Amino acid sequence: MKEFSYRAVDAETKEFIYGQHIKYKNLCASCEDDFEHYIIYKANESIARRKVDPKTISPKINESLHEGDVIRITTEQDYGDTNEWYVCSYIEEWATFGWINIYQYMLYQREGLAAINTNHILTTNQAENDGTLCGDIYLHRSVKQWIEWIEENLANPE
Repeated sequence: MKEFSYRAVDAETKEFIYGQHIKYKNLCASCEDDFEHYIIYKANESIARRKVDPKTISPKINESLHEGDVIRITTEQDYGDTNEWYVCSYIEEWATFGWINIYQYMLYQREGLAAINTNHILTTNQAENDGTLCGDIYLHRSVKQWIEWIEENLANPE
């Protein structure tokens, strides 16, 4: 079987599962969605499939990072360290993945690339070399919760 290339939240257990993403067309007229989404994976020498929440399907970017992951980049300054948080996102206008500053990410989701300062976008290489993985926007915290957590911790550092 091909190496795992997607991650999604299992619709039943609410935990991440890793594997290949497939979707089936719903044939029933009363179905809520047009498609059902599944992750197929290897389990005990056989192939298994689990229904997943389609909003949480995220492709694998490299060995350890997925779309939706949140990283922290710490920069040393004369007056102390500063932290910035970035969300891995597919940037449709550029047809590639990038890391968008978490404050700009919400604006990007609503209004697209033209609405944000593109200086707040990192390449995957920059993120891998300088970033520390902190969590994701699907299971750990929503983007809004991340921003609230960041602001709370900036106001009350440990």
